[in-house]
Amino acid sequence: MDNRQKGTVAVSQAETAIRAKIENFITLINKQPPVNKIRKNQYANNSNYLPIGFYELELDRLFLGHWQSVHIGGSKTIGNAIVCDIEVQFLHPVTGQWLKRAGTGAIPVQTNKDGSLQDKALVKAAPAAKAEAFKNAVKSIGKLFGRDLNRDTIMEEYERFYTPLNK
Repeated sequence: MDNRQKGTVAVSQAETAIRAKIENFITLINKQPPVNKIRKNQYANNSNYLPIGFYELELDRLFLGHWQSVHIGGSKTIGNAIVCDIEVQFLHPVTGQWLKRAGTGAIPVQTNKDGSLQDKALVKAAPAAKAEAFKNAVKSIGKLFGRDLNRDTIMEEYERFYTPLNK
């Protein structure tokens, strides 16, 4: 018989308590973001997005300020775009382990009709690519950060696997 069937995993009471706390946290980060925080991007077919300030404040709130973003490998130019890779690192509030999520962002460089760069094109594109990479990394943490925004199919709600903590 498969011992991993829902609610049948034999573990100690202390381990059950920790698993319940972890699942409570997973449930928290897999709720949809507040509707009043979602914005529309008129330049991208009115797609939904969350402002970068929302990400930063939620990271502060959930991880008590124990997070950082690390620019990996520097920005690079690929074709007509600036590409940036970011790793967001955060301290899991239940397990005390540092976790990482990686993200990539790319922004086209603005050019004139003759193909030359517009004034301050790189000054605009590089920070925008970094912001997109940051948001891309944070989205993978959970639905609260917009993981399901603009998806045709919304993923199922997180279903607890282990027996909930008895109160």
